[in-house]
Amino acid sequence: MADDVRPAQPGEGARLGEIYLSSGRAAWARHISPVALAGVTSPADEWERWISDPDLIVLVAERRGQPAALALLGRSTDEDSDPARVALLDRLYTEPASWRRGLGRALLDAAMQELGERRFREVTLWTAEWNTSHGFYEALGWAQDGATREKTFAGSTFTEVRYRTQVQR
Repeated sequence: MADDVRPAQPGEGARLGEIYLSSGRAAWARHISPVALAGVTSPADEWERWISDPDLIVLVAERRGQPAALALLGRSTDEDSDPARVALLDRLYTEPASWRRGLGRALLDAAMQELGERRFREVTLWTAEWNTSHGFYEALGWAQDGATREKTFAGSTFTEVRYRTQVQR
């Protein structure tokens, strides 16, 4: 269970990059080559820009007093979505040692509250067809909306599916 969920703070960019990389590399290992994964980076300065951007929501969930999971949300950029009403869950990652401890759910609960306060009506996310997180999102009321796209990441091309849910107020 998360000790606390809160907005990310300036100076936490390096830690958020570590969480993203450790979680991503563990989750992607069966689908992307080890050599390609070794080249994936998540620079601290990129996270610092996101943390300071008032149009983005960057949340962290703490475990044992330290950031252990993150969520990054912003406006949807999909052509079929109204960015004033539809948000995008761009990243939701938990360090592997903290998987299955409720941090992702705690982050989504906090994100829904923040999205409601910002007057968003819906939120979407894109995830690889092979991603094992489908059941997690579906258990929380998310559903695939039929949209797909091809994505190339770390030298691999795969199909992503879009999930959508209503922002709970």
